[in-house]
Amino acid sequence: PGFAIPMLTNKACPPFDPESWGKAMEARKAWATVDQCEAIMNENLEKLYAVIKDYPDADLPFEIDLPFVEGLRQSMADIMAYPYWNLSYHLGQICFVQILYGDKEMH
Repeated sequence: PGFAIPMLTNKACPPFDPESWGKAMEARKAWATVDQCEAIMNENLEKLYAVIKDYPDADLPFEIDLPFVEGLRQSMADIMAYPYWNLSYHLGQICFVQILYGDKEMH
C-alpha cells in the first residue's frame, strides 16, 4: 500500500528507476520476519485509508502517467485500487510457484 500513497498525495508517480527501486529494496531488507512485514503492511494500510478517506471527490478523475506500460494513464480513483490489484496479482504468482514446488494442499 505504500506505493499508492505518494501517487495519491503528489498526483504523480514516484521515480521508478533502478536507483530508486534499489533503495526501496534495500530498506525492505530490514523486514526480517513475517510479523515485521505484517506490522509494516498494517501501518501503511492505515496511512492509505487516511488518504483515501479524506481524498477530494473532485480529484478522483485526475490522471497520471505510469511507467509500467508505455502510454499507461490512470485516474486517482484507479490508483486507490492499486494495492488491492497488486496484492491479488502477486498472490496468484505466489500460489503458482507454490504449486510448482509440489504444494497442492489448500492452506
